[in-house]
Amino acid sequence: MNQITCKYHPQSPARWSCSACHINYCKSCVPENDSGRPQYCAVCKNKLHYVSSGNSIKPFWQISGKFFLYPLNLYPLSLLIILAILYAQFDPTLMGRLIQFAISIVFMKYAYAVLEDTALGHLKPLPINSKVINDELDLPFKQIILTFAISSANIYVFNQFGYAAFSVTAIITSVAFPANVMVLAMEHSFFAAFNPILIISVIKRIGPPYFLLTFLLLILLSASGSVMNMFHGSVSYSTYIAISSFINMYFTLIMFHLMGYVLYQYHDELGYNIEVNSDDAANGKSDEVAVNPELREVEILIQEGKTEEANTKLALLIKENPANHDAQMHNLQLQKLLGNMESYDKYAKKYISYLFSSQQVTLAVKTLPTILLTKPSFKPANANERFELAQLLKQNGQSKAAVSLINNLHIDFPEFDKIPEAYLLASKILCEQLGNDKQAKSILQFLLQKFPNSHLQSEIKDYLEVINNLN
Repeated sequence: MNQITCKYHPQSPARWSCSACHINYCKSCVPENDSGRPQYCAVCKNKLHYVSSGNSIKPFWQISGKFFLYPLNLYPLSLLIILAILYAQFDPTLMGRLIQFAISIVFMKYAYAVLEDTALGHLKPLPINSKVINDELDLPFKQIILTFAISSANIYVFNQFGYAAFSVTAIITSVAFPANVMVLAMEHSFFAAFNPILIISVIKRIGPPYFLLTFLLLILLSASGSVMNMFHGSVSYSTYIAISSFINMYFTLIMFHLMGYVLYQYHDELGYNIEVNSDDAANGKSDEVAVNPELREVEILIQEGKTEEANTKLALLIKENPANHDAQMHNLQLQKLLGNMESYDKYAKKYISYLFSSQQVTLAVKTLPTILLTKPSFKPANANERFELAQLLKQNGQSKAAVSLINNLHIDFPEFDKIPEAYLLASKILCEQLGNDKQAKSILQFLLQKFPNSHLQSEIKDYLEVINNLN
């Protein structure tokens, strides 16, 4: 009776399961083909089997308290109050009884509409309109005939075979009654609702929880009578009729909403089509992740210790689509996990170069801090990338990272023609943002000596004078 959850997302219901690995997956963990069925297990590559979508719905016994709140919402509560007041306005004459009967029919039609609406996955209260009340108005009458037929059968058994046989049939028919109602709601057929083969099939497909449902319905029925008895004799007759009518309808609506939810929960087993996605309607947010299914497969392989397979998978994904940022970052994380910093540096440089070549410099700026957290000494593969990134990092307030990229640029790339521009930028960052005038002066003096013919000589001298005046 417990919900099956995903191994990798314990708060998410499982949708697929591998009998070989005994691993349960949620729908975000497994790549799916066009038919909506998974192709294979990420770990052992065997075919997965589908876990009933009812597993995605919170079991009715876990949310039993919510069923009591359903009739207290605006639409059902308004109807219950109006019908209860109307019911109490008529005396127990023939005409009064007929009108009260009509009021009961209207309520029962709404109750069946709630059952059907809930069974389709709509868990919010059903609005009241003419269509809800008028369509399939024969359902309450079929319910009356069904109840009368079951009662008559029990009375016949009592008269023919005595109390012992009657007790057995009474228990059987009481247990079967919720299934009678649910079948009537699904099929809209009196004969289907009275068909013992169909009733047994419904009970069997729902399984042991069906008997829990029956027990809860009996408790609700008893509670209804107990609450009504509390007002008996303590208020006027008309007030008591109104209160008892409201209480009876309140508990009845809870029971019908509950039976509808059971149909919704077990719709796969019962072959019942729903309208609302069972992953979303009853559970709210889960911890499923919205990433490429192939990357989820990589994550699973890593968690299962199959790092070589994950490495191969990532290399193939990146080769097919170098623009896949998530795959690139997963690859770097895997190299870090493996402790292979040489590969980490190689892949990081390659990815930064790709971003520059594809004119995604902004993404390169966003990616670089993540790389530097793992490898503070990292520098892009060529001088122009380092200089451009330093300029952008300065604009973003990442001063130390910008200076780090420019540092030793003349040693690493002595032929780079923008060294004066880069070093002047570094000196400005050191002076204006990092407060290191001494190092800024050293860089400026180096530029005056090393690049006497630079077109920036005048600007370099002016900035050096500014620093001297500040000191």
